[in-house]
Amino acid sequence: MILQLAEARGCPRDLVGGKAANLAEMISAGFPVPEGFCITTAAYRQILANGAGLLTTPLPARLEIGIVEAYERLSRGGPVAVRSSSTAEDLPDASFAGQYDTFLGVQGADEVLAAVRKCWASLWSDRATRYRAAHDTDRAPAIAVIVQRLVDAECAGVLYTANPVSGKRPEIVVDAAPGLGEAVVSGAVTPDHYRLGVEGETVEGPDDGCLTPSRLGELEAVGRSLEKHFGAPQDAEWAFDGDGGLWLIQSRHITTLFPVPESAGEPRAYWSVNVYQGISRPFTPMGASMIRERQRGMAVYMSALGFSDEIIDVDGWLFWTSPTACGARRSGRRWPRSWTASRRRRAGSSNSSAATIAFLRCRRVLKRTSHRRNGAAAGNG
Repeated sequence: MILQLAEARGCPRDLVGGKAANLAEMISAGFPVPEGFCITTAAYRQILANGAGLLTTPLPARLEIGIVEAYERLSRGGPVAVRSSSTAEDLPDASFAGQYDTFLGVQGADEVLAAVRKCWASLWSDRATRYRAAHDTDRAPAIAVIVQRLVDAECAGVLYTANPVSGKRPEIVVDAAPGLGEAVVSGAVTPDHYRLGVEGETVEGPDDGCLTPSRLGELEAVGRSLEKHFGAPQDAEWAFDGDGGLWLIQSRHITTLFPVPESAGEPRAYWSVNVYQGISRPFTPMGASMIRERQRGMAVYMSALGFSDEIIDVDGWLFWTSPTACGARRSGRRWPRSWTASRRRRAGSSNSSAATIAFLRCRRVLKRTSHRRNGAAAGNG
């Protein structure tokens, strides 16, 4: 039930959880990860099978002794970090960032055992349960627990190998603050914010921040390596210790970026439903659901232009998408005759586009539909 963290590589996610699996993979690839051990989901399932509370059920003697001995070998009584590693965590399309509990500076065998229990219990917190329901992930998850040597951080924070705000993939974004990185992750402090360009140059950042140019260069290099290794943009937590050593606490996929089209050789067009509706921020889940239902009436017209029938939802940013930049003409489809005539009349205008034509046509259709409904309502009155 207890594995050294490096031994978790290749183990099923159902046994060690997403975070432990990623860390073990990073260790195998040579990335600097603090040593530690993993209490597998088998321990959680054994406690759960007893039918009592996760916080109160006595641990089997063999399991308790194993945890205590592994902790003492790791830290010799010093502080450690105790982290949750759920089977529904660090997924390609759902990171579960901040949903499960982590405890830093845990010291002493009794405190470690108590922190392990709290990690188990965090699997069923209200926030984690709601997050799983919203993302339609594993309905019966399990949880492992990681115990790692605590990095005595001089400076720590978060590294994104693509800009999570603008969506620019060549950029790297770093948030940093003195001390432990939990302050940055939890939002307890306002971190130093850096934005690095394609060549690693600092595009944005404070002159008197906690990161020197050389440390930013180290983070940029390790970030590029992580992205190359995992094959996708990464959200990584890191720390520099007092001796200047860089450590990686975890790494997972960034799940909020718009997906890159599978076919890179052909331009694509995206119609922003948010902009069309005059919304300059993401829709809430309720708003996105309402808009999706309301916009179904436009699907036939968007499809005729070569756009998708369904709306793509990227964390509240809604899009119709087309594999070509100018819809039906470039995809080989025929334009409806009325649209073709309208398009020809506008051919002399440099501002003409398939999207403009679609917008005008759909607006007319929506107006006609509204008039019909109003007329029907008047007739029924």
